[in-house]
Amino acid sequence: MGHSAAGQTYSPLFDPSSSQVYYVWCEDDFGYYVPYCDMSFSTGFYVNTNAHTHSSTGAPFSTVSPSSLNTGATAIGTVTLTTTVFGRAEYMWLCASYCDYIDYAVGYNIYWVSDHGIWTLTGARVEHGNSVNYNHWMTSNAAYGIYDTTVDYQAAHPGLVLANDMALPFGGKFDINGGWATNFHSNHDMGTSVDINGIPIANEVQFTDLCKIIHFAADARVEVNAVTGARHIHCRWPY
Repeated sequence: MGHSAAGQTYSPLFDPSSSQVYYVWCEDDFGYYVPYCDMSFSTGFYVNTNAHTHSSTGAPFSTVSPSSLNTGATAIGTVTLTTTVFGRAEYMWLCASYCDYIDYAVGYNIYWVSDHGIWTLTGARVEHGNSVNYNHWMTSNAAYGIYDTTVDYQAAHPGLVLANDMALPFGGKFDINGGWATNFHSNHDMGTSVDINGIPIANEVQFTDLCKIIHFAADARVEVNAVTGARHIHCRWPY
């Protein structure tokens, strides 16, 4: 189920594919715990969050288990929230004699990389607001790494560099082409990777060496689209 983003909060922020245990209980009008209380639980997500601007009915979201319980003589039960691989704002419903909800989000704490005038930001997609503001987020370490790499490269080869996908605002898997179950755009979920386009073939080794050897990327390589033959450089930092 999906609801509008009004009133949501991005705190707490849970890692994708993680488990969170909640203690649950019922209270009477005086604030005392109620034993043997029947409770039920469900989860849902807020649409149009973390740059997912479409409302795909197939979009996965976090799950809660069990879906119902009785608090028994102790008046306290536990449920486990298992988060999805996609970053977004979500909520969990808790129902007994009436219902309430808990807001949370799935993703990572990452930070936007401004263009500084040295990059042309690319990769705008309808699925992510048709704007380059949504796919260029990185951790501080990775942001400094690709910025310094680009500055060093431009010292020898002046001109703009095309910076394609980094990560979504608080991470999670990209839903490329609106596909939720496939094509996860590997290594772009934590804000540590960037795809660089427009580097001439003759200069690709220089750029990848700057990423990996000079500015400590964990991986830097040229990737080639098997269908179109298009080339780009992928640089990934360890954190």
